[in-house]
Amino acid sequence: MRNMSQHHKANKRFHSTPKSGASEAIRSANKKEETTMNRLVLRMTVCALILASGSLAMAGRPIPDDSLARPVLVTLDGQGAASGCYLNDGTNLYFLTAKHVLFNIPDMTLRSSKATLLSYPGDPKDQGLFKIELNLQELNAQSQVRPHATHDVVLVRLGTFNKDGQIGFSAPVKLLQKADGPLPSGSTTGIKTFNDVLTANDIYLFGYPGSIGIEQMPQLDYNRPLLRRGIIAGKNETKKTIIVDSFVYPGNSGGPVVEVEHTSLTETKFLLIGIVSEFVPFKEEWINKTHRYTNMEISNSGYCIVEPMDSVLELLWK
Repeated sequence: MRNMSQHHKANKRFHSTPKSGASEAIRSANKKEETTMNRLVLRMTVCALILASGSLAMAGRPIPDDSLARPVLVTLDGQGAASGCYLNDGTNLYFLTAKHVLFNIPDMTLRSSKATLLSYPGDPKDQGLFKIELNLQELNAQSQVRPHATHDVVLVRLGTFNKDGQIGFSAPVKLLQKADGPLPSGSTTGIKTFNDVLTANDIYLFGYPGSIGIEQMPQLDYNRPLLRRGIIAGKNETKKTIIVDSFVYPGNSGGPVVEVEHTSLTETKFLLIGIVSEFVPFKEEWINKTHRYTNMEISNSGYCIVEPMDSVLELLWK
């Protein structure tokens, strides 16, 4: 009986071993599965938080508030209006616009002896404005106006910054009206040059297209800038210009163009890549062979040419 009992116990131990091993394997598998699920839940939570933060960000303005202060309305005495922007290099304050806005091409005579610049504060809630009068004739005589030889850009030096960051305007520049805050100006550190501009990236185009609309149907406030959103359609490597898929009209000339660059999931940069020069025309022709005359019609193709910041940097005072 003792031998049978011992055999039974041994047999019991023999059969219990694999059951214990199987249970351990199941527990291990369950633990791994639980760990995997926890990691998955953690990742999903992180993604949800990122998406939520993005949604909250998108609930506001998709561009920085002070971007609305970038464009400057330039009005020439009896010669219409166009766009531009202020630029600073930490030492000097400049007004930047298209060369054809201030000069007759190709004789390079000033289109007007005076110009008025209108812009707004960096805080959109601030109802003030900045108004500056330029004596272009005097500034040009003092070599404070620098048109580029081959590109459609011109830089006007308005004054210099003192050690306290205040602007000391030159004599031919008069500050007629001032808002509460400082005069907004883009820094030369917040730009992109031609080689770094990325085709297919989004852009924002700022300006004062005063030619649109009908006088008998007032719909726009022509003293307020309008924005357009487009993409960088391509680059002309030969002429070193940027082609943008966005309509522009007379009045947009000289307006700043900003490229949107998403550097990470939570960070976006808005970099000045240049100024508006002109629209790209679309030409249609009808030929009457019987009467031997041709009718040609030019329309706006929806593309425009942007002068890059490279040519602007060449004009800075050093």
